[in-house]
Parts: sequence; structure tokens; C-alpha cells
Amino acid sequence: MEIKRLSIEECREGVFDIRRKVFIEEQNCPEHMEWEEEEERDSVYFVAFSGDRAVGCLRLRPVEQDLLKMERVAVLKEFRRRRIATDLVREAMIYVQTETPSSSIYAYAQVTALQAYVSLGFTVLSKVWIEDETFIPHQTIFWGTPVSISVFLKHQAEKSDVVYEEYDARHPSVLPKIEAYKQRLENLETWNICSLHIHLEDRVVSKIIRNNFIKFCANSQEFLNGNHDLSSDIVKQSINLLKIADAKLNTGHFNEVDENWRKLYALVSFVQSFLLFRGKRADFENAIKIADKGLCMGRIDEEIVPIRQLAWLIHEQLPGVSAPIHSSFSSFSSFSAEKTQNFLSPLPNSVPISECDDSDDDCLERVISAISQGTPLLIRRHCMHMPAVRKWNIEFLLKELHSRTFPVEIGTKYSDEDWSQKLMTFGEFVENSEYRFSVKKSSKITFFQKKKHLQNQRLYLAQHRLFDQVPHLKRNVIIPDECFRESTNPDDVDMNMWIGPSNTVSPLHTDPRNNMFVQVHGTKLFRMVSPEDTSSVYPFDGILGNTSQVDVENPDATEFPEFSRIRRVFDGVVNAGDALFIPKKWWHFEALIVLCLSCLFVTPRYNTIAFFGGRVSAKPRPPFAKPRPPFPKPRPPFPKPRPPFAKPRPPFAKPRPPSAKPRPSFEKPRPPSAKPRPSFEKPRPPSAKPRPPFTKPRPPFAKPRPPPFPVIISVIILLFPVFHPHLRREAPPQLFSVSVPFSFMILGGLLTNIMT
Repeated sequence: MEIKRLSIEECREGVFDIRRKVFIEEQNCPEHMEWEEEEERDSVYFVAFSGDRAVGCLRLRPVEQDLLKMERVAVLKEFRRRRIATDLVREAMIYVQTETPSSSIYAYAQVTALQAYVSLGFTVLSKVWIEDETFIPHQTIFWGTPVSISVFLKHQAEKSDVVYEEYDARHPSVLPKIEAYKQRLENLETWNICSLHIHLEDRVVSKIIRNNFIKFCANSQEFLNGNHDLSSDIVKQSINLLKIADAKLNTGHFNEVDENWRKLYALVSFVQSFLLFRGKRADFENAIKIADKGLCMGRIDEEIVPIRQLAWLIHEQLPGVSAPIHSSFSSFSSFSAEKTQNFLSPLPNSVPISECDDSDDDCLERVISAISQGTPLLIRRHCMHMPAVRKWNIEFLLKELHSRTFPVEIGTKYSDEDWSQKLMTFGEFVENSEYRFSVKKSSKITFFQKKKHLQNQRLYLAQHRLFDQVPHLKRNVIIPDECFRESTNPDDVDMNMWIGPSNTVSPLHTDPRNNMFVQVHGTKLFRMVSPEDTSSVYPFDGILGNTSQVDVENPDATEFPEFSRIRRVFDGVVNAGDALFIPKKWWHFEALIVLCLSCLFVTPRYNTIAFFGGRVSAKPRPPFAKPRPPFPKPRPPFPKPRPPFAKPRPPFAKPRPPSAKPRPSFEKPRPPSAKPRPSFEKPRPPSAKPRPPFTKPRPPFAKPRPPPFPVIISVIILLFPVFHPHLRREAPPQLFSVSVPFSFMILGGLLTNIMT
């Protein structure tokens, strides 16, 4: 079965045949009500084909700039109960969502088919009313997103003196219902769960999976309406859908996974969390875990599905947790370079990282120079003005994030074989900075293997997009100026968070983009190697090609001899409030001396304009504010786009009838017998003498021409002081040293010219 979007001229015969059989013959509708040529021309048709035969149709007609009416949904009798009508309605909803996202849909649905529309996300606005002449009971239904509903209500408020039927979606008695529905959507008191299916693309997600998801959403909506007998079916369906999405997410490289599988994971997680949050028996703890897992594993636009807002609302309902803090999270004062020698011993080729102070007069010039040349630079006290540096510590974050779930690394280094990841709440992360692997009694392992498994493992919340998951923390962060060299839009800067206890390390690795590392709390040690020495750091093969095999704390010269031959290894200590510029492709190793809270700002991939003005602050925006508009603002297209259902413009010139006489040309044709026109120049007779040349040739033995007058005058002027007695006595000797050689040079040139 194939569904096509067509105009009436492309499908007139097939569509009229379907509507005649369904509405006129089966439902006895008057024929004069079925056809209206002007409406047909303005509409867009969605037609289902079985081979070359049209078997189902749907009409979408614009009634206003931001409102479409869905009409004439029909399927031939022998092709019903195959979900063809459902697919047609779904295609129409996808079309509106993608092509005109600020538009809403309303329809007059027959009562017998009302439940099918409700299962797809439509809301019932009116009581049952009887259509004139057909005597078929109908109800008014409506569908839209919070954005499109806001646009619709705004335009309706601007109207006056317009009369509609009582059952019309634009009638004054119906508009308050739509306003109340929009308010409930914004407060997440309800959500249009049944319409989430339109966000999955058919080319990636198969029809079987999509239909299972539609059924899962319909059952979830019934559960919210009070039918709790469907709870077991909902659990089974959600588990199966998450298994499918999880299998796709863990196949191949993470960046190569299609976005539709991340969307599916996020959508299922949103529905699960919403049911636990708004169900009869609210379970806030499991609801927040599922929502956070959807944020970590899935990805979807917040304006489409507000899963971040849902997680924040659930977290606000949970009581504060005062979890015990592990000793490895204890805070110490910042360390100086002398005190860190016991933690990171200098190598024979170690040199300090170039640094400057934020208060230095030449700080800005040095920063610009370092970024232009691609060399690391440590800027002392560069971010002391950042609110996070003054406010953030482990107690503050525990209060803000106690029940939120994050991916935590387990192990000393991610390049080790026993390294792994685990999703755990922030309270569990703080309480157990050392994680013990549990081993079953029936496991057949040796005593030494068991002892190795029971060793304490370090926990590290590394390179996590915490600000995307918990947006309200951005109000305490100020993006450094250096990140705006390539783009002035703050949304183009990736912001990652690093939280780890003492004695945690990140092995020597490299990143493909420029980084600005900011230490918020604690002290970190860095060891860096230039990209020119990449071959000497022995990178891993395969997926860990950006990580070195060398233990740079204690390098083994026997196993890695080239590393000891590197000319310079750069060491540095970064304290709270300091910033370190890490150029792209530079190898860097990190070691945590005490509890560390760090922010990493990754610059965009493209170049636009340079900017080094005042600091750009992430001002306290609402947790779920709409994204800022791009800078600079995009220029409007020219010419302006026309509405999708606008009538075609008339041609500039009316077509001439076939029988019309040809228009006369601007120049009258000359008769064949006419004489040729005279040319501008008269031809010369063949016997005419040739014209003389511009200059006459000189005879072979002619006398040489006299030298030009300016040359003679210059020779006299140069030789005059030589032969005049008074000037010869009074003139300085420098005059003779200049005039005499020049005079003889000119005389020699004249003689040579005369002789030749």
C-alpha cells in the first residue's frame, strides 16, 4: 500500500470514484453536497493506492492562514480494516507538522469513527450534532501542538463580527475549551500521547514497530483515562520497544546511529515517566529515573516532547536527600606547583605550560596569539567572576541533583580492559565513590580473580552534557570569551561537565576541536604533548585511536622508547577559577588531586567571525525557555514564500488565441528587388596608389640627428661649475665628485650614439 500527496488534477477520477461509492451510494449523501470545484482546487489530497488503483483518500483544505480542515476521509469497502484510514490521517498530521508547524487541524468526525481519531491524538470539542440533509451524527475534533494552538488563539482573538456555527472550532463557545486544553499542555497536566507517532519516519522505523508504538500510546491514553486493566500490556509493549531501540543504539559507533532510534527511546521513556507521574498511584522515584534514562540514551526536540521539563517537575516533587559523602569527595584548598610534585613527577623533558594572569595588561593579546597559533595557554583567575566558582561544591550539587540519573564511569582509566559505565543517581555516586563488583557465589573463578574483582574501582562523571539534561544550572555559568571566536551564538558552544573524586585520571588523549577548560572547584594536573609528536605517544588502533598507550605518569622507556625522545612535555596545575586553552589535536593527560568540578567548553566546528568583546553571560533564563534566535538573524527570503494552498498567480501576459494575427515587427521587411544599402566608407579603385606610411624611412647614409635639446642643456649645467673659475674656488668638493662623472657619462653616451 502506497500513500501519495497529490492535487485534485492528478487524482480526480480515482478520488471521485471513491467518494461516490462511499458517501453517495453507501451513506446516501446528496450529490450536490459532495462536489464543489473551488474547494477541490484549494485542497491537498492524500491518496492510498493498491497497485495503480486508488482505494482510499483524505482531503486537507485550508480555511484560514493557521487552520486546516480535514474532510472526505474514505476507504473502499473491500479494503477496510487494514488501517488505511489511520495511515492517511497520520500522513496528513505529519504533513502539517513538517510543512506548516504553526497550523492546527479540525474536522467534523462521524461518531462511528470517532474513537479512531481519538487514538491518533485528536481532542473532542463538541457534543453530538446532526448534519443537515445527511442526518449523520457528528462531533467536532481538534489537533494541534502548544505552539500551533497559541497561534490559532491569537488570530481568533484579533477577529470581530465573524459568525460561525455552534459546533465550529472557531465559535466563541468552543475557544475557551481550546484555551484550557493549551494551558493543561503547558503545565504538563496532560499530553497528546496518541500523536507522538508522527515523529517517527517511515523510511527508518518499520510499519510493524510503528503500529506497536501507536497501540502502546493508545493504551497509555486509556490508562490515564482510568482503564488500569491495561497496565500489564503497557509494560510489555514498552519493554519490547525499548529493547528494539537499545539494540539499535548499541550497534556500531554511537554517532552512526539513525536519529529515529534515539527518538523512539526518548518517546517511550517520556510516556512511561508521564504515566508514573500523572497516574493514579504516582511513583516519583521511578518516574525521574526513566525520564533521565530517556535523556541520556535518547534525543528529541524539547518543543516537540518536553521530557526535560517533565524531569524537572518530577524532581521538584521529591524530598531532599542528605546522602553521606564519601571521604574521597572531601574538599581541600587549591594546590601550588611545589605541592604537586608528589602527585605528578616531572619528566626530564618537562617544561611548564605557558601562562598569564587575567589582570595582566597583555593578557588579551597573549590569548589571541595562543588561539591563532594553536598553542596551549593557562590563564590564572580568568573565571573567578563565574557564579559557579563561588557557589558550587559537592553539597550544592547534591541538593540540586540528588535523584537525577547520570552515566558514571567505573574504573581508573577508560582505556583499561575492566573499565565500564553504569547509570546511577547522583546521590549514589556521591555515597559510593568506590564501586565494588558483586560476584555470585556460583561463579567459577579463582581466588586471585575474585580478589581483583573486589578491588575498589573509581567512579567518574566524565564529559557529560549535564547542562542539556538539567538546563537551570546554566544560570551559574558564564561562557568564556575565547569560545566566541568562531561563533557569537552561545547555543553553538558545547558545554560538558566533569565531576570526580581524588586520584582519578583521564589518560593521554586528543580532541578534534578547540577546548576551553575551566576549573570550578578543586585542582587538576595537566600533562600535554604537541600534535607534532603524535607518532611518539603510541596511539591505540581502532576506535581508541585518539588515546595513547603510554602511562605518562610513569612512562616505560623500554616498551615506549620514542616517548622519552620527545623534545618537550608541557606540565601545568589548574586551580579553581583558572582556565586552560587546549588547542585541537593536542594530547593532554588529566589527574585529579582532590574533588574536582570542571566545565569544558567546546568551540563550534565552523568559522564565522572573530569576537573578543565583553564576556557573554548565560543570563538566568527559565529552565525550559525557548532556544535563543540565531545571530545574525537570517535574512527573509526573496521573494516571500507564498502559503501552501495559495492560488496560482496569473501569467504576466494573457495567452493569445490561436486564430489571432501575428503581431507586426518593429522593422518593415525590405522588398527582394531593393538595392543594397551603401556602406559607410567608399571602396578605393583597384588602380589607386598605396597610401604613404606615417613616417618616411631615412636614407642609409644620412647624417645622425642632433641630440635633443634637454640633453644639451643638462650637459652644460653639469660642466659649468667645472670650468667656471669662481665656482671652482667656492663650490664644495662634493659637487665636483658628482658632476664630473655624470658629465663624462653623458658625453660618452652622446659620442656612442653619433658613431653608431
